[in-house]
Amino acid sequence: MSLVRTLFPALVALLAVAPAAAQEGRDICFRGVSAANAQDLDVAIAKYDECEQSAGLSGNGLRNLYTFRAEAYVRKGDFAMALADHDRAIALDPNNAYAYLRRGSVYLQVHDDAAALADFDRAAALEPDNSRHYIYRGAVLVSLGQRERGAEDFSRAIELEPSLAEAYYRRGLVRLSQGDRPAALDDLSFAALHLPTRAEVVRQAQELVKALGQDPGPADGRLGANTRTALEAWRKDRGLVFIE
Repeated sequence: MSLVRTLFPALVALLAVAPAAAQEGRDICFRGVSAANAQDLDVAIAKYDECEQSAGLSGNGLRNLYTFRAEAYVRKGDFAMALADHDRAIALDPNNAYAYLRRGSVYLQVHDDAAALADFDRAAALEPDNSRHYIYRGAVLVSLGQRERGAEDFSRAIELEPSLAEAYYRRGLVRLSQGDRPAALDDLSFAALHLPTRAEVVRQAQELVKALGQDPGPADGRLGANTRTALEAWRKDRGLVFIE
C-alpha cells in the first residue's frame, strides 16, 4: 500500500477541521502532495515546510505531514533529513506502528541494520497481526545471519496472510541456503506462480525444479507453459495446495 493511500485520507480529514483561517495553509499542504506525486520533490518539500508553519496542524495531522516529507526526502536520497522527520512523527505518536516501519526502512537504506531491527521489533509488538512487519523484520534477521529466526518471521507472515507470495519467496531462499532444496522449491514454486512478472523469482524456481527432476524449459525468468506445468506438477506431487 502506498504512502499516499495510507495517510492522505487522514491528512484530508484533519485539515478539514483545522481553523478556517488556515485555509491557505491547507491548500499549500495539498500542493505539496501533488508535487510529490509529480516527482517534483524540491517543490513538495518546500510546500510541506510551508504547510508545517501555516496549516494549523497538530497531533496526527502533523505526524502525517512529517511522514510525507520524510518520504520526499527518501526519494531525494537525503536520508538524514528523512530520519529526522520520522523521529518527529514518532515523538508525536510513539504507538504508531506504521511510523516505526517507515523509519526502519530508512535505516535499512543507510545500512544500520541494528536500528532497523529495533524499529521492526517495535512495529510487530504494536501490531502483532500485521504480516508486513514480519516480512521486514525477517529480512533484517537474515541479513544479520539469523536465518532461522528470519524464516520464523516469514512463516508467521504466511500464517497471517496465506497468499503472501513475498513471504514464501524469502523463506524459500532461506531454506535453499540451508541446503533443503525440496522445502525451498515448495516455497519458490508458490512464489513464482504468484509473482509471474518477477523474473528473478521465476528463474530461481526454474533452476531448482530442473535440478529436482522436472523440465521447466530454459531458465529465462519467464513463466511460460512449460515452467507452469513443471511447478504445478511439483506441487501436486508434494500434496501442496494452490492458493489464489
